[in-house]
Amino acid sequence: MNQLTDDISSGRDHLARFMPAMAVDSGEQTGFSFKIADVRAMVWRQRRIMLLAIGVALFIGLAISLLMTPVFLAQAQLRVDNENVKIVQGQDLDPAVAVVDTNRYLNTQALILQSRSMALKVTNDLKLARDDSFLTAMQSAAVGDSLPAQQAEAERRERIARILTDNLKVQVPMDNRILTIGFSSPDPSMAAAVANSFARNFVANNVQSGLDSNAYARKVLSEQIDALRAQLGSTEHKAIEYARDNKLIDASTGAGDAKTNSAGSSNTQSITTANLIHLNQQYTDALTARIMAQQRWRAAQTTPPLQLTEVQASAQIQSLVSQKTQLDAQYAQLVARYSADFPQVRQVKAQLDAVNSQLNQQIANVRKGIEYQYRVTVEQEQSLGRERDQLSGQTLEEQSRRVQLNLIARDVDSMRNQLNGLMERYNQVSSASDIIRNNVSIVDTATVPARPVSPNC
Repeated sequence: MNQLTDDISSGRDHLARFMPAMAVDSGEQTGFSFKIADVRAMVWRQRRIMLLAIGVALFIGLAISLLMTPVFLAQAQLRVDNENVKIVQGQDLDPAVAVVDTNRYLNTQALILQSRSMALKVTNDLKLARDDSFLTAMQSAAVGDSLPAQQAEAERRERIARILTDNLKVQVPMDNRILTIGFSSPDPSMAAAVANSFARNFVANNVQSGLDSNAYARKVLSEQIDALRAQLGSTEHKAIEYARDNKLIDASTGAGDAKTNSAGSSNTQSITTANLIHLNQQYTDALTARIMAQQRWRAAQTTPPLQLTEVQASAQIQSLVSQKTQLDAQYAQLVARYSADFPQVRQVKAQLDAVNSQLNQQIANVRKGIEYQYRVTVEQEQSLGRERDQLSGQTLEEQSRRVQLNLIARDVDSMRNQLNGLMERYNQVSSASDIIRNNVSIVDTATVPARPVSPNC
């Protein structure tokens, strides 16, 4: 009985250590009250249990962190300018972005980066859909061989595209135009490769979108060119028929039939006009040649023979002059020693006379050649002058018949100028991708990360 009473008393004392004391006023129980000192006392008494609980929680957290797969983040940076691609100089098919819309423009580009189509381009670029290696690296379920090859590849492409978009993060700044592309992956090399592929394909896609925006312009220009070509062809045929009926043969095509050239231009030349121009040039050349030949002939008549340019340029004459000089020297030496009847003197004198005869004959031939050339140039000048006068009269008659043809040709020239302008603009639009700067460029490529971003212990 005493032991039971002691146990009850000890139980009450044990509960009193955890329960606050009851407030007693005038011997009556009014309720419980907690004090800070009681709480501190309770924490101190249970310190071992609490420290044990905290230690267990830290151990569990550390174990979970160590068991988690590390995730690496690779980042690439792109510069996106407000200026858009200019297709034709002086004309923008897509106007520049206003400064106040810069943030909206950058957010639009970020959404394009995170689109499914961009993910599929990255898939094709890195050839991720060939097998399940990418899915395995990203800790996703593999497609396997249960499906047909074509269907399996399509399913794999869709899964990879979702994984790419889910693990892609694009940071849009508020104070600059540098977009940061980040991709998370358990494989650091894969993370860097995918981030760089997104950057490359985004730049290429931006160029391609500029080219696609020109499709409508090219279509309109092509329709206008076709219509103008048809109209130009009809007008050119009209000019050809008129020229054939009036025998206005155009020499600029090199053909002998009655037609204008493919241009149908008003500045084309008929055969008569072309002959007159050519003949006039020949007459001018003949006149110049006659004046020069006349001057040479006068010089040949008054200049000493050996000083003539033609004589000095003749190798045969110069050889004779050299022989004459040698013979003169030899003859002078012999005459100083022997008499004129000496056989050797007579032999050298005979050789000297023969050389002088040949030299005089050659000089005479040169003078005759100069005179003959002069006579020929005079005859050529007179003959060409008569033909030029005759063609001048024929040309004047023909010009009166070309008035209507020139009117038609002006229309042809006007249409051709329009066609050339449209063709030039069409070529500029077609070659815009080669000559226009892209407004998106890669600032920094992603490098293989050395440390994971999670778990962050």
